[in-house]
This record gives sequence, structure tokens and C-alpha cells, in this order.
Amino acid sequence: MLRRRTGAPVGEQAYRPEGIFILFVHKMSFANYCSTGSSSRGLQVWLLCLTTLLFTCALTSHVNANSEDKLVRVDMISSPSLYGALTDHGVSSDAIVQLAEHLADRQAIEDANVEREHLRYVRILRARADSDRLRLHRAAVDARRERAEALEKRYNHILNLERLHARATRSRTRRSRRSAPDNEQSRHELVQANILTLMNTAYFGTLHIGTPPQKLHVQFDSGSSNIWVVSSLVNCFKKASAMKKSSGLIMAGKADGCPKLLKYSHKDSSTYDPVNIPFHLSYGSGSVSGFFSRDNIGLGNMLLKDVLFAEATLLSYEFRHSSYDGILGLGREYTASGGVPLLLSVMMKRGVISRKVFSVHLHNVPGANHSVSSVAGSVVFGGADTRRFRGKLQFAPVAGDQYWQVKLHGITVQPNKLTGHTETLQLCQDGCVTLPDTGTTLMVGPAKDIDRLNAHLGAITPGKRLLRVFSEFHCNVTHPTITLNLGTFHIKLTPKTYLTTLHVRHGKNVRKACISAFLPSEDDPTWIMGAAFLRSFYTLFDSENKRVGFAESVSP
Repeated sequence: MLRRRTGAPVGEQAYRPEGIFILFVHKMSFANYCSTGSSSRGLQVWLLCLTTLLFTCALTSHVNANSEDKLVRVDMISSPSLYGALTDHGVSSDAIVQLAEHLADRQAIEDANVEREHLRYVRILRARADSDRLRLHRAAVDARRERAEALEKRYNHILNLERLHARATRSRTRRSRRSAPDNEQSRHELVQANILTLMNTAYFGTLHIGTPPQKLHVQFDSGSSNIWVVSSLVNCFKKASAMKKSSGLIMAGKADGCPKLLKYSHKDSSTYDPVNIPFHLSYGSGSVSGFFSRDNIGLGNMLLKDVLFAEATLLSYEFRHSSYDGILGLGREYTASGGVPLLLSVMMKRGVISRKVFSVHLHNVPGANHSVSSVAGSVVFGGADTRRFRGKLQFAPVAGDQYWQVKLHGITVQPNKLTGHTETLQLCQDGCVTLPDTGTTLMVGPAKDIDRLNAHLGAITPGKRLLRVFSEFHCNVTHPTITLNLGTFHIKLTPKTYLTTLHVRHGKNVRKACISAFLPSEDDPTWIMGAAFLRSFYTLFDSENKRVGFAESVSP
């Protein structure tokens, strides 16, 4: 809009040059005027048109050199020719100014329209940008949703596979249970296995491994925790001194040097599963090496599938000439080599038994010899055979985590007038531990205490031992009673418990000898109560409550 600038000197007007240009060219149609008036008005009209055109071009050039928003001061009086030309044609100054202001208002409206169009275009661009951002955000959300759906589908697929696998496993288990009557379908029952003996000194049971079952004899050992049997790959010609350097994976030649031992052949079992992890075990006397395997194991009225055990390929001298073909460990889980789960734990986990306990009953077999095995007791998993003990079981807490050892508060021996010992013998006065052990034949204790004990009991030659091992006693005399103090109760050992009979050969002569069941140990302070003790006392090993129970045994 052409307006006078505020504060401008009188005679100076500030106008937009676009308005002047439109005044003469657009609004008054000056070009038409010039063309139509050329014949009637003559040379003056042509001069006026030329002057107007030059003035307009000058103003346009001046505007282009400055900012388009800056006001240009136009001195109307400084252009007398143009002004005069307009006034000569009868146009007054006020009309010229009014017309210029009208045209400037029109230009301002057009500028406003342009600005509005610009703002609308900016809003459109912003809306498009917002739409693009929204579209990108929705695309990202959709992508995340698709990834989540893909992961969910994958998880459901894996879950379905696991369900199908579990269903197939249950189906196979049901089929196997229908086809095999004496397998794992017996739930929460007592599992009982007979214990056999040779000469009332070696005790073992029968174990069946593989499919078809292979029979082996194993010693039930509460002092160790692993199951191992002699492998068909055994090398009995290997020296025992080399076992410490052996990795355990030893292959045998055509002859194994152990013809009396029964051996497990995994090649002949259709259910064998190789593990091939080496193992090595050392016992109080002897050691074995070999590797771990998996197969079905049958014991008594039970069949367990896929049980981890060890195959022994290298045996020390003691095991090469033993009366059994392996060991079934019944000790604590803390002593298991290689972290192998105990047989008792496997039976409990699979629901074969309802209590994590086992009990042992042994008795003396009259006339037992070294060639024919006889039933000398039983081991019961999951409970106790109440027919085999008298009264109630009395329990002592287990001391420590490694073995079935209980605290012994003292050992008392009655006076023995036959030997001149008129005072009561007190041993283990400061406390010690005792270990009921099914893997030991006799009873073992510290050498100094055992020598004092045997002398007090009436050893014929104290300090001198029969066969360099046993202390000999007179058979036809009365011997004192030994009392074991277990804290809340006492156990009494009579001569029937701690004396045993041997037939000793001297040349062609054979005589009967009564020997003590107590053997000295030079390096172990523990009192080990072996089979000689267990023949008199029914023993229950309670893994759940960490205790051991004793009761007077009843022979069948």
C-alpha cells in the first residue's frame, strides 16, 4: 500500500514502486492508450509513453538492487515531465495519489494471499513430514510386531516339539511297561535284593546289566558311592603300579588274565549308550580305572533304564582276585566320583521308592564254603524289613557329609579276671567316629586302641598276630562284653559279635582257632564296623534325615 512514510520530510513520499508501475501499465491500460492515441494525439502521446516506460524500468532496476520489503522514496516533484504529462491530461494530484493507494491496497492483498499460500504450503509440508514420521513409526511398530510374532511362533513350535517328544516318551514308557512286567512301573514299593556270601567273609549281590541282561556279582558298599563292573575290555595283565598313570581307557588283548570274573560286554547290549568319560577310583585296598557308560540295570524286583555306571578296564591285584565282579556304592552323594548320582537318588527321582533310605540285614550261614554262595541277608531300598530285627530302631545323627559315620561318645569294656584286668577299659574318651560299612568284612580301629582292646579281651599272645593279621583267643572261655556309647543309646557287643572262627592248617594238620574281629589300622582313626558288626545289628541308612538306625538283628 502506498503511504507516506512516518517522519519523512514534507515533499518526500515513500511509495512502493510496484504500485507506480501498476498505476501506469495495469490500472490505466496505458499501453492501449498509447496505441489507440497515436493517430489523434500525435508526437506528445508517444513521448509520454516512452517517458513512462523509461521511468518504470528505472524504478524496477532500483527495487531489484534493494530489498523487496524496503520502502523506496519517490519524489513526485522530481519527475516534472511525468507529473506534467498526467496533469496536462486532466488528472489531478489527489486522483493520482488515491489511485496509487488503491492499487497498493490491491498489491498488499495479493501479497497477503501469497503469504497465506506460502504458509499453507509450509503447513502442507509439515503435515506431510508428520505423516511420513507417523508412517515410519507405524512401519517400525509393525516390524517389531512381526518380529515378536515370529519369535512367538518359533517358541510355540519348540514348545510343541517338546510336548510331542514328551508324549512320545510317555508312549514308549507305557509300551515298555506293558511288555516288561518287572520294570519301572512298580511305584512306591520296597525294592529288595538278596545278599550272598562265601565262607561268611565275602558278601555280594546279583546285578543284571544290559539287554538281554548280563549277570554280574557286585559288592554292596556303604563306604563308596559309585557303581562299576568289570568290562569285557579289561586288561588284567597290566601292573597295578601303572594305574596311576593310566587314563582309564585301556583295551584288552585276546586273553584278559581274569578268567574267574564275570564281565559286562556293551557290544552285546542293545540298550547300551556310550559316555566314554574316564574314571579312576581308589579304595582302602586296591584301585580301578575305566570309563563311564549307560545301560539298563536290574536289581532284585526292579529294572532301571538308562543308568550311569562305570566299566573297569584296569584292576589292581585285590580286585583281580576278588569273589565279585564290581561294586555297587551305597555311600553319600558327596563321595561319588565324577558327580554321578547315587542309585538310591535315581530310584527316588523316578518314583520307584517313596523314601530315600535303605537298610541292610546280614546273618551267619552255618557251613558256608568258598565255592558255593549262600543267601546271607538282604538289602532293602525304600524302607526296612521289620521281620529281620527286634524292637525299635534307635537312631544316631550322621556326623559330616562324606560318609555314613556317627559320633561315638566312648567304648567301655568290662573287667576280665582271666587276663588280670580288674578294671573297666575306657577307650575313645574324648570322642571319635564310627562307620557302619557293608564293604568291610571285620571291624577296624586305631592300632593303639585295638591292641589294648584285644589284650583286655584275652588275646593269647598280645602283640603277635595269627597269620600276621589276627589276634587269637581261647575258644572255650568266657569273654567280656563291649559297650558302644552312641549318645542317646548304647550298643552291646558280645563275644558272638567280635569273635570268629577259622580253621588253620599246619602242614597236614588243621585246627580250629578263635580270632578277634577287631583289626588295627595304622593311619585311620575311624572305628569301622563291618560285616561282623552288621550280622548282629540291623542297620538302616536314612538319607532324608541324615541319620543311621540300629536294632538287634533276627536271623531267619
